[in-house]
Amino acid sequence: MQYNPLIIAIKSLTLLITARVNFKSESIGHKIFVNNQEHTIFRQAILKNQQEPQGIFCVWFGTKMSPKKTKILSIVTMIGFMGFPGWVSKKWLISDKTGDFGGIYEFDTVENSKKYQNSYAMKFSKWRSKEGNFKTEVFDRQKFPYGKIRG
Repeated sequence: MQYNPLIIAIKSLTLLITARVNFKSESIGHKIFVNNQEHTIFRQAILKNQQEPQGIFCVWFGTKMSPKKTKILSIVTMIGFMGFPGWVSKKWLISDKTGDFGGIYEFDTVENSKKYQNSYAMKFSKWRSKEGNFKTEVFDRQKFPYGKIRG
């Protein structure tokens, strides 16, 4: 099923305007060890009052832009995914060693995680990534290999 980016953007803006998204500042600076590298959380957003999500989507990429510009662009790109069906949370990560980026998203179901994996948002992310430096993964919460991500 194709999702209309305009509808997703309107839903995203509605979530932001109605304060249904919590930006967790206490998570900023925490470290996560993923793919044999240490990553630092530089932003986290969680949809308020959600049940524990079952699907986890991860993206790892090296960007064509500087890390500083990528962090700024990531504020704008929030509009492209927060309204996506089943979205619950996202952690934005940067590798301390390479400067590459990652995102760990939570969705209500594994199916919605897989749909997001094939969405226009990921096509855009791949387009703006360095050649050969783009990877996505989908997991069931019970089989997530990178440890605890809630909170």
